[in-house]
Amino acid sequence: MGEASADAISKAMEVKDAMDSILASLQCMLKIRRAISLQTKMASGFDERQLNECDIEHTSSSIHFDVLGLATIGLHFDEISFPSINPRKAMAEVAGAAYLAFEAVETTAQAGFAAYMVAQPTAPLKATFSQVASAPDDATAASLARSNHSLTIVGHKAYIFGGEVGEDKVASNDVHVINLLPEEIATEKAESAYALLPALEIGSTGGEKPGDRAGGVPVGRTRHAACGLNICVAVFGGVDTDGRVIDEGGNIWLFNTAHSAWEVLKPRDASREVPEARADGKLFEHRNCPILYGGHGKIDSAALKDVWHFSYADRIWTRLPDSPEPSLNASFADGTLHLLTYATGTSSLSGALHSLQIPPSIDPALPPSWTGATFPSNPLTPAPAPRIQAGLLPITTGHGRFYLLNMFGSRLSSSAKSTSSEPAALDPTTTDAPTQFPDLWTLQLPSGPAPVSSGSVTTASKVLDALRPAAIKDAIRGAVKADTGTHGWAEVIVLPPDLTAMPSGTSGKVHPGPRAGFGCDVLKKGEGAGKTVVLWGGLNAKGEREGDGWLVKLE
Repeated sequence: MGEASADAISKAMEVKDAMDSILASLQCMLKIRRAISLQTKMASGFDERQLNECDIEHTSSSIHFDVLGLATIGLHFDEISFPSINPRKAMAEVAGAAYLAFEAVETTAQAGFAAYMVAQPTAPLKATFSQVASAPDDATAASLARSNHSLTIVGHKAYIFGGEVGEDKVASNDVHVINLLPEEIATEKAESAYALLPALEIGSTGGEKPGDRAGGVPVGRTRHAACGLNICVAVFGGVDTDGRVIDEGGNIWLFNTAHSAWEVLKPRDASREVPEARADGKLFEHRNCPILYGGHGKIDSAALKDVWHFSYADRIWTRLPDSPEPSLNASFADGTLHLLTYATGTSSLSGALHSLQIPPSIDPALPPSWTGATFPSNPLTPAPAPRIQAGLLPITTGHGRFYLLNMFGSRLSSSAKSTSSEPAALDPTTTDAPTQFPDLWTLQLPSGPAPVSSGSVTTASKVLDALRPAAIKDAIRGAVKADTGTHGWAEVIVLPPDLTAMPSGTSGKVHPGPRAGFGCDVLKKGEGAGKTVVLWGGLNAKGEREGDGWLVKLE
């Protein structure tokens, strides 16, 4: 037997041992899923006879591996040119074949595709840009050419609020609404493609009893935090027209999209601690409750690293553990708060991702714990360059696979990169060098739940996470030493646009170009949900404000 054949058989022995372990785990998960299915049937009124008819036994003898007979799962060693073997790829393909065998027990209809997918890498993603609208700068407080504003998607509409429309000029407190539905999709009632809604207090339009939710309307602001909350747009903090941080005593403004009016969420207990006033904070929705993180405080613009949970039902703020370090780059995906820090090349050679999994219910006696992961930044392991005023959004391609999308943003000034001072954007008026980025990057998140020490993650949730196809795929690839891609960066490949599908009313551009300080959000429902980004406005590389909107579709 040749040396190459001996090496191949040795590798096959290693793979066999890994497969035995993996198959045992897979069949255990299958039994758990089957038990859940039977429990559901019993709760639905199935009798014992019907349950027995549904009962299918899966035993370890259903799948057999022979070291010299791997042709039974679709891999023929005698058809492989040994000098050309890529061990990592071969292992991944064998893992794919094992998954094929497992799927054959459960169902044969999708087995081939499932095995193929196990062997495929999870990055890079591809993106297609399309401009949806463009508005000129009319030099008014209601201009859509703006920066440092918020764009929040509720249903099929994007709501634009606040920001700056000129140098030291804050936008009005009107709300701009962009209808994201394609023209060919009919709705029950006629809807305009765009609407400008004046600031009205809840109850002032009739048909609604506001109760304690009435509180006037928010003042115009910039650098505020915003997110979707049920049918509302939630807004917290920011900077007013005089450049001062807005202090509203922990109140959250809600723009009710059903009534096109503002209401306010006030803390019920005035004696409890509330978040301090801030600008540049981040607001996220978690189980219909707002999560607030960081920003810059009212005193000396100090960087904040506090995390707060607001109970919508009880109207109570609860402080969660502070982050290990402050960051202006935060996102929320699959119940977990993620903070991103970059490698600067001078003060740090690696970036970091800090994560805090938020439990379904908040118990101050059992707070969650932060976890962390680092990633190097060098030519062999590429990663995005340090930046601020960028987009950091959660993206999912389905089946339990999540990414953080880091897009565009401002380059850091040399003083910010060489010292530990607060990051500052490179000013385009002081240099001829590029000041912004036109690129997009994805960071792959773990396919299973982040570790927590509070015990607040239930066994049921762990089982559901384990049954995700992405988690199973990563377990298989990890067992055979194939790269799962977790915590790995990949630059997004931008595909050429469809020039024949450009809608009327656009500027004819095919890419937003470098920009920063824009508003962005991810579609939550409908076609492209979870992997389509909407962005509006921002500052271009010349420091000029843009008034255009874009769809970024990832695949």
